[in-house]
Amino acid sequence: MADNRRRYANTIPVVRFLIIGMICITVCGAGLGYLWCLHDVNATGEKIKEREVDLVKLRNRNEGFRTSIEILSSAAQLETDLKKGKFKKFNLERIGVLDQQHLATVVKMALPQQPGRGDLRTVVNEVKRK
Repeated sequence: MADNRRRYANTIPVVRFLIIGMICITVCGAGLGYLWCLHDVNATGEKIKEREVDLVKLRNRNEGFRTSIEILSSAAQLETDLKKGKFKKFNLERIGVLDQQHLATVVKMALPQQPGRGDLRTVVNEVKRK
């Protein structure tokens, strides 16, 4: 029996090393995963902060544009531009109301005519009527 005990006395505990190694790999992997997530959250937070700063800048620009539009479209500014000659002044004394027939005539005069097409329709309509 002494011979039997001696055979197992100098063996290397491979299973114990494997278990300890797997525990170490798991702990190191979890630590690296935690650091990666922490870095990713930090980088995303910085990007969000940059976007918020850009949004504030764009809102300020829009507000500046709105105020300049209000200033340029104010009555006093328009009167100043009119005196400088930037606008043409129209005489609005001749304002009238158009009925349906006159409106159709104005629209026909404003639209470009296709050559020969209106005459052809008139002739065909007159021929069919007779």
